[in-house]
Amino acid sequence: TLTITAAPAVSTRRRKGVVIKDPKEELHSDTLAETPKVKDKGKGILIEAPKPMNKKDQIEMDAEYARKLQEEIDKEHEEAYKNIDWNAALDHKAAKRRKLSGEAQEADDLRKRLEIVQDEDDDVFVEATPLAQKVPVMDYQ
Repeated sequence: TLTITAAPAVSTRRRKGVVIKDPKEELHSDTLAETPKVKDKGKGILIEAPKPMNKKDQIEMDAEYARKLQEEIDKEHEEAYKNIDWNAALDHKAAKRRKLSGEAQEADDLRKRLEIVQDEDDDVFVEATPLAQKVPVMDYQ
């Protein structure tokens, strides 16, 4: 059989003298010790896959987007239309029209001046000497 004997207790010796403690390092009794915080890594979170939309909802969303886009385009066209200086545009068009009519007039004048008159060969040239220069011819025998 076994006999258990008690082991002699080791006494901790207290140091005598003055002990200096740094107040910054000393933990106050009213402050809690910092405990390491565990970050949530999202391992336990269940993420549901997005469900595909049914056709009716998709068509409605597309129609709404098309309406908004059309409104934006109309607004841009309206702003651009307001910014046009119509007097300058009409003056430019009238000046262009005058220039084109002036060029057409010049072309007509040039055609008239360069018209080629065809020479008709109906004119018959006869060698004729005027009567004042005609000398009487006499026969000498």
